[in-house]
Amino acid sequence: AAPGGGPAPPPRLCINTMDPGTVNTKMLLAGWGRCGIPVSSATRSFEMLTDPVWGQKTGQINGAYPDAEVRDDEARRKLWDDLVRLTDASYPPPPGRPHVSS
Repeated sequence: AAPGGGPAPPPRLCINTMDPGTVNTKMLLAGWGRCGIPVSSATRSFEMLTDPVWGQKTGQINGAYPDAEVRDDEARRKLWDDLVRLTDASYPPPPGRPHVSS
């Protein structure tokens, strides 16, 4: 419960993505040889999971070259709305966007 006895606020979702790049994993070594960075240097995902600054960011794309639709607000809104409809989930609207019931 929130202070004052009301319901707790919904969790804040932080959704970020990353591409680790080419890392010399066993699979890469077996298929293509040593053409990436050492596993010990591939720390981006660990940093994103443990550094508190990533809990304050959302919608970040790191180390990847995304398709144009990833940065298309309309396509992202459609994806979100489709997922809400398919899962029957209910979330508070983002700031500046009215709540829409399906």
